[in-house]
Amino acid sequence: MLTYDTTGRYFGLNLIFQWKGSVVPRAMPQATAALVICVLFHKYVVQTLPKDQRIDNAYSHQVLGMILAFLLVFRSGTAYNRYWEGVTTMHWLTSKLQDLAIQSKWFVKHNNQSVAFQLEMARFLRLYYACVMQELNRLDDNGPANLEEFGGERYFHKDNRGELTEKGRWECRMLLESNNRPPVVMSWISELCVKQFQSGGIVALPPVFARMFQQMSEAMMGYTDALKIVTTPIPFPYCQMNAIVLNLFAVTWPVMCAVLVTKSIVWASTLSFLVVLAFFSIDYIATELQDPFGNDDNDLPLGEIMEKFEYEVESLMVLDGVLHDNKGFRSSLTADDRQTKKVDPDTGKVQLPPVGPYEPGSSAATYKYEAQSVANVPDFSECSGCGWWQKA
Repeated sequence: MLTYDTTGRYFGLNLIFQWKGSVVPRAMPQATAALVICVLFHKYVVQTLPKDQRIDNAYSHQVLGMILAFLLVFRSGTAYNRYWEGVTTMHWLTSKLQDLAIQSKWFVKHNNQSVAFQLEMARFLRLYYACVMQELNRLDDNGPANLEEFGGERYFHKDNRGELTEKGRWECRMLLESNNRPPVVMSWISELCVKQFQSGGIVALPPVFARMFQQMSEAMMGYTDALKIVTTPIPFPYCQMNAIVLNLFAVTWPVMCAVLVTKSIVWASTLSFLVVLAFFSIDYIATELQDPFGNDDNDLPLGEIMEKFEYEVESLMVLDGVLHDNKGFRSSLTADDRQTKKVDPDTGKVQLPPVGPYEPGSSAATYKYEAQSVANVPDFSECSGCGWWQKA
């Protein structure tokens, strides 16, 4: 997503001449073609016609302009609503997962077992969020992105050396063979919570514990709402009629300008160019906004959103300021030089340095492994397309 100056400095000229993310260059060819048509028609047709045979009323063409305006308003308005629905859905989904993370921290007994549960929950939440991003960021063949996208492969179960365990290999295979990955990960989260509750690790009463499943359900609802935008385009008849009328207008409008504005070919061609440029730009704006989960300049910054969510969930790994190292997890909060950390003289526990605020674009959520290796991962030849885990 592009950031730009909203202060209105320099009379807005900095916005006018910012070409990155602009749709104006895409509309230039059609506008230029309209200008050429206007000049040629004015020179070789209008100048040779007697005045009594020229059109002197633009009412017939105004009807076509009214139809085009209606279609453009409908399509651009629909695309704008889809864009903001996608933004709202992502905030909704993120807030529900944050609530689930908070509940998984405070509904449990605070002992060694709860530490393992919270770290496992943090791993699953990040894996779920990465799978959601993969499903929303579709490839050209309309399938989900690879497991490497958005760091999904980092959250499979690993041992203390950063190598995949049998459970991690099983998770990798299950997601590769799944047609819809987020529900699979959510089922693992549900199973983890139920096992923790049955073992007595969750001290909340059953009605309160049920709130965790409510958050899971609402997180799945947020995912399906976002997927609806990705998989359901604007109805074809509207787009087809919009394209027909728009191209018909782009051909007839230069002719009308050449016929009606006969005294100045410069003014006629300029008017033809600007109007066609404006109409095609509005159409391209609708095309840009109708799917906010792509990779265009004006789409949502999915990578930055994922990075920020990683940082927020990573705070679960720091419990009461005490460093907990489990299952080979090496995060930016736990992978710093051990000599820079202080030891509490009373308890003998390692204290973490203070954590700074999140900064977009930083490597704050980039997880590190001391000896990351995938040499022991079996070569699942039937699961092609995911080169990260395949045996060299």
